[in-house]
Amino acid sequence: MFTATSAQGLEFMHEVLYIASGLRLPIVMAVPGRALSAPISIHGDYQDIMSARDAGWIMLIASSAQEVYDSIIMAYRIAEDSRVLLPVMVSYDGFLMSHTTEPVEIYHEDYVRKFTPRNLNRHRLDPRKPITIGVIASPDWYYEIKYQVLNALKESKSIIKEVHNNFNKTFGTNYDVVERYMIDDADYVLITYGGASSGNAKEAAIRAREKGLRAGVLRIRLFRPFPTDEVVNAIKDAKAVAVIDRALSPGNTYEGPPVFNDVVSALYSRGIDKPVVSVVHGISQRTMLVDDFYNLYKTLDEYARTGEYPRKTIFMGLRGGEA
Repeated sequence: MFTATSAQGLEFMHEVLYIASGLRLPIVMAVPGRALSAPISIHGDYQDIMSARDAGWIMLIASSAQEVYDSIIMAYRIAEDSRVLLPVMVSYDGFLMSHTTEPVEIYHEDYVRKFTPRNLNRHRLDPRKPITIGVIASPDWYYEIKYQVLNALKESKSIIKEVHNNFNKTFGTNYDVVERYMIDDADYVLITYGGASSGNAKEAAIRAREKGLRAGVLRIRLFRPFPTDEVVNAIKDAKAVAVIDRALSPGNTYEGPPVFNDVVSALYSRGIDKPVVSVVHGISQRTMLVDDFYNLYKTLDEYARTGEYPRKTIFMGLRGGEA
């Protein structure tokens, strides 16, 4: 099954997200990330996506129209794999990508169908073999059923990587659960997701390198399950890291950085003490300039030289500075 929604449409059916994962339904859903009202906004950020992060879905975040197309093809194979049987959300920048045009290579239907064979072994509605779906679970079993979803999501990462590798071999691509850009020798790393922030961060990294700063970018492509090992391995040798979030989490200790929390947790789980700076930018598509990201690299360098790091989120792009 395929469907698509975003923003208020996603929130209006929020309950169904949990039902889909709890019933282990292999749904594929495209969600261009958009700002949530009020006030009303039609522009892009990732506040709607982040509100769904604990619903038990596999979540991919693409950075181009081609990657959205490719990810949806992979999502079918992931979702319907008997070892997974979970819904998959493919998200990307709302408005900037969902309401603009971009060239996409369309693969021959025969190749796509061969790559995504139907799984006829999973439970389905069939009058010849009646089953009950969505029954009430007593406290004796609800916990166990939810744990099965949690465990299936955790274990799905190896299958997701397997599907990525098969897709790369079939269609000549180079996808992984994270994208590393000039990371190997980087002292300063910006962690991003989506299209606009990742593209500008890469341009800023090139400029920073020209000025003598060893800069790199790590783009999160698989958001759920979070690619802990891949993130830690990419940034463990960096002097300082900044996570650029395009969503808010009001009331959080750092006032709004969902992915920042995942990165810090990933490092903590591996016993690594690494300076990580929380940054919020691009809310409701507030313009993110290459200069912003270049200056962030310079700021990380200054923090590393002084040893003094901020203990709160940096809100970039606010009119007149932080409120």
